Amino acid sequence: MYRDKGEYQQAVESYRNAIALDPTLAVAYNNLAWLFTDKLQENLGEAMHLAQRAVELSKVNGHAEPAYLDTLAAAQIKLGKLEDARANLLEAQSARFVEAPVRESIDAHLEEIAKLESGG
Repeated sequence: MYRDKGEYQQAVESYRNAIALDPTLAVAYNNLAWLFTDKLQENLGEAMHLAQRAVELSKVNGHAEPAYLDTLAAAQIKLGKLEDARANLLEAQSARFVEAPVRESIDAHLEEIAKLESGG
């Protein structure tokens, strides 16, 4: 609710509280990582670790949630870890089911990597 209203600091607190109450709540890790990476553009190292935890928690039969891999890749791009980001995006892209908005984000991140690598 806070995130949707643009009240990002309150959203951060809520996600941190959710994680404290349930350390297996992958969506809270992912959403907090996304806030840091996309909206606040701060705590990028923490964002990457949060997203990695979300990916780990979301794995079923060795496959992670594509949206969480995309969040992880977004943090990695901002940290200059382009190869790691690409690997995560390609894994997300190859998932059995990827929702259209997530697929669009994956494609946009892959394009961003290509531009960064070409000096653009």
